[in-house]
Amino acid sequence: TGVIVFYALALAFWGLALWSVREDALAMLALLPAAVHLSWQALTLEPADGGNALERFRSNRFAGLLVAAACFVVGNA
Repeated sequence: TGVIVFYALALAFWGLALWSVREDALAMLALLPAAVHLSWQALTLEPADGGNALERFRSNRFAGLLVAAACFVVGNA
């Protein structure tokens, strides 16, 4: 549950940052793919020995790409 809490906080702060640049629904909609990806990570995490924690950690590269894409969309729309 700790992972879910910190992902939710990160999404909230990213949302606030994007909202400060553009105050419309596009700012929140741009974060939707990142929110879906982080939700998938947290809900499918198996932290026990031999689990998929390293695989989920490595998928954060893609999460970073999604957040960068959201920043690009909001900044250039």
